[in-house]
Amino acid sequence: MPSSPEEYRKMYEVEEQLWWYKALHLFVLRSIEKSFENNRNIRILDAGCGTGGMLMALKNAGFQYLKGIDYSSIAVKLAQERGFDIEQGNVSDFDTNETFDVIICNDVFCYMNDQEIENSIAIFSQILNPNGLIISNNNAFDIFWGTHDIAIASKRRFSWRYFYNLLIDRRLKIKHHTYWTFFLSPLVLATRLIQRIKHSLFPQKNYSSDVSLPSAWLNNFFFHSVTFEQRILPFQPFGSSLFWVVQKS
Repeated sequence: MPSSPEEYRKMYEVEEQLWWYKALHLFVLRSIEKSFENNRNIRILDAGCGTGGMLMALKNAGFQYLKGIDYSSIAVKLAQERGFDIEQGNVSDFDTNETFDVIICNDVFCYMNDQEIENSIAIFSQILNPNGLIISNNNAFDIFWGTHDIAIASKRRFSWRYFYNLLIDRRLKIKHHTYWTFFLSPLVLATRLIQRIKHSLFPQKNYSSDVSLPSAWLNNFFFHSVTFEQRILPFQPFGSSLFWVVQKS
């Protein structure tokens, strides 16, 4: 989770506008609609909801039953300011009698060890209704590591093979998986390489994340770039993020 209240505030202020969040929210919405079409009465849990940007996108799309959980009291407070039903707690030992049709877990597993990730997926499987979806986005490939990861206190990056083995063991049907930011990968890679060089030469105690709103034209260019690549390349072999969708049989 972000290492400072300032990082949460930055997220809260831009996640309805910043190209990366907008694209991710769109990918999630499209994945839900592929399985549930126009049904807006399904029960959705955002596990690790942060400051509530994903929940707001779902609400704006007309979904009625939305619930969130997050470990950070700062994130919970900000998400509650948006008017959502948010519980403070740990995703890897979430205890509830409710069941859900969709469970979203975006950029949360990077804060967990292997056992916590296994526990989380086991819990999701238990509280997921038949034919329900688990949708997850994760930071990908160690080569993209930079001071951004330090700023958000991320512990790790992933490849698809890691999740494939866990999901198959749970007998979850893989609907879709892809890396993304394929077209923008050279730019992201160059940015992170510069961050690593600066960190090596001039290490600091505190860093700022890459979460900031660029100029309007650049923000639109980045957004259309990643959404265009999704349309023409449903599967991308490389990128700084890994997006996957599985279904409970």
